Amino acid sequence: MDYKKAWNWSNALTALGVFGLMLGGGFAHRSQTLFWAVVIGALALVAVGYVIHFKWCRCPHCGDRIRVTDWLMRLPKICPKCHEELK
Repeated sequence: MDYKKAWNWSNALTALGVFGLMLGGGFAHRSQTLFWAVVIGALALVAVGYVIHFKWCRCPHCGDRIRVTDWLMRLPKICPKCHEELK
């Protein structure tokens, strides 16, 4: 998996997990079983998103991990360590 696909998958899974955590709060007063199922599923999505980010979001030049540089979680244009352009 290249770093661009990994970046997109990581962000999508993390956002879905956070949305699932917020959704789980709505089920808290209805059913404890449903609440915990949604929360555990959401935490699993966030965990998979983090694993993808830490394993495959690496600079193709130096191999350093590509970090989030702005609050919109956009892919940076240059590597923060080696300052090579990420294409």
